[in-house]
Amino acid sequence: MRFLILAFSTFLMGCHNPCQDLCKEMASFAEDKCQKTLSDGEVRTCIRDHTRDQLNDGDIAVCVEFADTISQEWDCADVEPYFESVSSQNN
Repeated sequence: MRFLILAFSTFLMGCHNPCQDLCKEMASFAEDKCQKTLSDGEVRTCIRDHTRDQLNDGDIAVCVEFADTISQEWDCADVEPYFESVSSQNN
């Protein structure tokens, strides 16, 4: 039973690609550093819009690079365009 729980947990955690993980990282950054809150729906939309079949290897490589640097090198002005585009898509 313990093995099944571990296997299921690993499967769920591993189902997002680096670009989808970046959606969650940007939402956390927005809340922690910029006092902007993205709704769960906005984060889910970002994740849905960045499935592996919609991306090429170059896109994924960029997401991997940004995921490691977002909190160190980005500021609110860098992520503001992402908030605007997500907000306009949901209106």
